[in-house]
Amino acid sequence: TSQRPVFCLHHKKEQLKLYCESCDKLTCRDCQLQEHKDHRYQFIEEAFQNQKVVLDTLVTKLMEKSEYIKRTGEEIQNRILEVNQNQKRLEQDIKIAIFTLMIEVNKKGKALLHQLECLAKDHRLKLLQQQAEVSGLSKQLDHVTNFAKWAVSSGSSTALLYGKRLVKLEHCSPLVWDGRSHG
Repeated sequence: TSQRPVFCLHHKKEQLKLYCESCDKLTCRDCQLQEHKDHRYQFIEEAFQNQKVVLDTLVTKLMEKSEYIKRTGEEIQNRILEVNQNQKRLEQDIKIAIFTLMIEVNKKGKALLHQLECLAKDHRLKLLQQQAEVSGLSKQLDHVTNFAKWAVSSGSSTALLYGKRLVKLEHCSPLVWDGRSHG
């Protein structure tokens, strides 16, 4: 190869021409004969060719893994987009459902309020009618009571005897109270 020669740090005039497989490092001839004498070794060019095959195989496997990781990343990105789309669609569905429910609740609420208003109006009218009847009876009783008091205090026998019959009739007529008759 046309590479610039690299020299040993310990043996300055010796080029690094060997590869010690046991230590995984470049050595010179002297280092290999002394410090690395029982180690397995190869010449640099031979080690280069062997390592080149190993590295080419490793690079191929790494590229396959890189492609797999890239596809996986794309699939994850697609899933993220799908989740985002599903979220938006479901948010819209939920908003529509909420709006529909609000409309139905509002309709039902208005119907209940109308029903309550009708029931209260009917009940109020019945109570007003009873109040008017009670007021009329109260006025009649006041009139009879006042007449009876006057008849007794005036000393008029005719008024007293005539009034007695009216007071008895008035007392015997049924009183209407809360839909029931009282005597």
